[in-house]
Amino acid sequence: AITAAALTGVNQTIFIQPGTYTENLTLVAGINLCAFVGDGTITPGSSNVIIFGKLTCTYTGTVDISGIELRTNSDFGVESSGSNICYLNLYNCNINILNNTFLSSTNANFSFKFLNCTGNIATTGITLYSITTGNTPKFINCNFTNVGNSLTASTSASAHIYFYNCSITFPLTATSGILEAHFSVFEPQTGATCINLGAGGGVHLITHCSLISATNSVIVLTTVSLIIANCFIQNQIGAAAISGTGTLTYSGLTLFGHGIGSFMY
Repeated sequence: AITAAALTGVNQTIFIQPGTYTENLTLVAGINLCAFVGDGTITPGSSNVIIFGKLTCTYTGTVDISGIELRTNSDFGVESSGSNICYLNLYNCNINILNNTFLSSTNANFSFKFLNCTGNIATTGITLYSITTGNTPKFINCNFTNVGNSLTASTSASAHIYFYNCSITFPLTATSGILEAHFSVFEPQTGATCINLGAGGGVHLITHCSLISATNSVIVLTTVSLIIANCFIQNQIGAAAISGTGTLTYSGLTLFGHGIGSFMY
């Protein structure tokens, strides 16, 4: 279907009938994938349209995917490499991360957006994304669970990663670039720090968020600047709620639990 649509030479949308499609797809710019209204659900385990395999993004342009459950099949669910200017937008999709990290990007020109998506990490040692070069990923109105209790962090480097109105239940690491979050909840599994921020890049920004860690510091800074405002921070043990080195600018914080006395590191 993708090949036939691409041969028309104009943008097309492929509407997919209910079923499980076990295949790896090379996406084509301007050829969008969509479930019919009523067929596409975002309830984990009950979606009617399922792609069970890897989506390769090496095109130049944009692809939209809507209402479909995407499952990993012992490989990445989405992979982008090379240098093409490439955009991927997922709308109302369910991300079922069964056995491998879902999204991998080594393409500095790959940008993606998750809007109104749900997802789940089903086992340990895997996570949502691994980004090794600059991108502009966005997560808006998304809810990700972690039934597999994975402590593996989703990592980004040289990217400006953005969260708005999301629930994240696995750790995040931004080794460089910028992490920006608003009106979101970060609560990883016991034994993990919510967010690790590495050196390099610009100023990180977190506002109107809840950050909860059962056994670790909530945020760890490594020679980096963070502005955090109007957030709820809960830390259950004696470690500092925010630890590390760098510049911390804060206001309007509500602190609960232990480690508050060493909050200013």
